[in-house]
Amino acid sequence: MKKIISYFLAILLAVFLIATIFILITSNTVLNENFILKLLDENHYYELLSTSIKSGIEEYIQQSGLDNDVFENIYTEENLKQDVKTIITNTYNNTETEINANVVKDNLRRNIDNYLNENNVTLSRQEQKNIDDFVEEVGEVYEKEISHPVYLDTAQKVIIRAKKVISQYGRYVYIAALVSAILILVINIKSIRDVLKYFAISLLTSAFFIIIGITLIRVRVNIDNLLILNSSFTLLITNGIKKIIQKFMYTGAGFTLFATVFIPFTLKNSKNTQKNVKTIAKHMQNSV
Repeated sequence: MKKIISYFLAILLAVFLIATIFILITSNTVLNENFILKLLDENHYYELLSTSIKSGIEEYIQQSGLDNDVFENIYTEENLKQDVKTIITNTYNNTETEINANVVKDNLRRNIDNYLNENNVTLSRQEQKNIDDFVEEVGEVYEKEISHPVYLDTAQKVIIRAKKVISQYGRYVYIAALVSAILILVINIKSIRDVLKYFAISLLTSAFFIIIGITLIRVRVNIDNLLILNSSFTLLITNGIKKIIQKFMYTGAGFTLFATVFIPFTLKNSKNTQKNVKTIAKHMQNSV
């Protein structure tokens, strides 16, 4: 009966270990603002985003008939970086995000005015209105490329909900894992070998399901062929997923390593092991 209970507790501990690892990795990656900001820098996101913005306003450049110089320096990488960081901070703090493209609009208006003055061009009232509409459209391109409001709203809801669930129930998972480990220890207190054996079973079971689960995800989902919003955002997401997968795989490998360290101690002084060793030695002598 003691063995059955111990095996059950070992499997239960494995389940809680998997849940604990999932919570810890998720909390330190997807749900961690600093992880996202670091990911942006590592993947040169701001430079790629700037390229996407310029690509988005190309058609407006052609329609306007203005020189390309008019669109130079309407925003800096520092402006871009600050706006993106504001979005991320507001998203993780559950506050409303509003990107103000006035800097971009003002710089574009100034460039257009300089261009018109240098070429002695006087605009009619309708032409001035067209220019104003044009500036607003360019500003909207900037805002959309940075924030993608529809997806941002969805992401914010998921993040806040996930953080709330982990905050409310995460501690119970940790306690359950600890209680399971303590019960295994108490039930098998007279045999450290058995304690280590059941701990090894828990670690190997956890490692098996973590590695198998991640492997299935990698086989079924072609991460490198994902396309989300645009190329810069896609690169960010795919590299983020790869880093998270790597953390799970490292954890699975770590559990396996710890389990293999425990295994020799579980076999030490085992009567069955000694009997098997003697039998093998006897067969070897007979064969000689």
